Amino acid sequence: MQSKIEPAAWDQCEILYKHFSGQSRSLRNVGANKMVPMIGVLFILAAIGIVSGIIALFFEKLRRYSAYLAFSSILATLFSFLLFWGSGLLIEKLFGATRWSTLGAFTGYVGGLCIGGAIGFFLARRINAKYHI
Repeated sequence: MQSKIEPAAWDQCEILYKHFSGQSRSLRNVGANKMVPMIGVLFILAAIGIVSGIIALFFEKLRRYSAYLAFSSILATLFSFLLFWGSGLLIEKLFGATRWSTLGAFTGYVGGLCIGGAIGFFLARRINAKYHI
């Protein structure tokens, strides 16, 4: 029985397998495996923001801050995740596996936190102004 998957698709599957199993030389040389725990920190940050935003809804004096807590942390996590992987992989694609790809990933991580947090803040500000909270 022959497989109906094209040979190019098998090559892509092999590349993904090597990447996620840790057999990829380029990622091992750069030290990207050391930066993977930072992704866990991102999702912990989002979870804390969501939980604190929900808790703030139950207290009348803190209700106006719930949107700031939730939107800032969610958008900071989203942008940081996207810029973390995007900048690291883009630099690695352009210049090869160097220490600059790690620096680019870290810069994307911090920049994403700042950009996403600011966008979340202004989005929450607009929501609070619209609903007079």
